[in-house]
Amino acid sequence: MTNGLLDTSVLVPLDAAGLIDRPGTYAISVLSIAELHKGIAGASGARQRAERVARLALIEQLFEALPVDRRIAVKYGEIAARTRRLGHPPHVIDGLIAATAIVHGVPVVTRDDDFDRIPDVKVVRV
Repeated sequence: MTNGLLDTSVLVPLDAAGLIDRPGTYAISVLSIAELHKGIAGASGARQRAERVARLALIEQLFEALPVDRRIAVKYGEIAARTRRLGHPPHVIDGLIAATAIVHGVPVVTRDDDFDRIPDVKVVRV
């Protein structure tokens, strides 16, 4: 059982979050892998690209990547509708990461406040 779902904001400065020494303790979303690949594609040069590729390889080695399945898609729909009614819908990826955490019964571990206005998601700040 995982202790939490790591948001992409925690994965970029992975060593700073103190999570490198705890493989198997946390999981990530496949959506974080997509965001990290976006960062690789947008690298400003060969050195930066190589560093980002190496970081992604380490992340994929250390943490299980949870897929977005039907249950998560349904939960995301509920989150998006509810937050839209409240006037603050989340970005799609943040909403799907929150839905993944809720469905798996774990908190989102993050460095930012993107999840604060999403109902029913537990948030742990690092």
